[in-house]
Amino acid sequence: MTIPFDLQIKTPVGRIGARVRLPERLRLGELAWSVLRLDEQLVAQAVRYDLREGNKSTSCHKGCSACCRQIVPLSPPEAFMIADVSVRMTDALSKITGELFGNEATAVPLVAAVEWALEHREEGQHKFESVPLMTRLVEILHEDIQSTKGIRVE
Repeated sequence: MTIPFDLQIKTPVGRIGARVRLPERLRLGELAWSVLRLDEQLVAQAVRYDLREGNKSTSCHKGCSACCRQIVPLSPPEAFMIADVSVRMTDALSKITGELFGNEATAVPLVAAVEWALEHREEGQHKFESVPLMTRLVEILHEDIQSTKGIRVE
């Protein structure tokens, strides 16, 4: 059985949202996959925001993996924009993990991710109630956006 869940976040350039179908319980790794659509919307919105004046261009588009395979030069504002998006989601997922297991929020360096996951295999297999878990993740994201950008989230 799956449960429909609507994600809605107000950002400086508009509202984004996604409807996901969640199992009743899910592992934290599944939670991260569940928000990928929302993360893609955040990136797309940031790109649109950056291109709003019409005098810039970007190769970023749905399905593009160029940034994942090669060194892509970015301006400092683009780097900050990408960091805001990726760090915000990493921080939120780290915070919720810390809350669930009663420890500090931890970010795992990418180069150590597999080794860390193997060492924490039991935590990775634990399943949680999906709706409260996703609700808390959205709350954390709202709190973060409000505290860093002074934005009121409705």
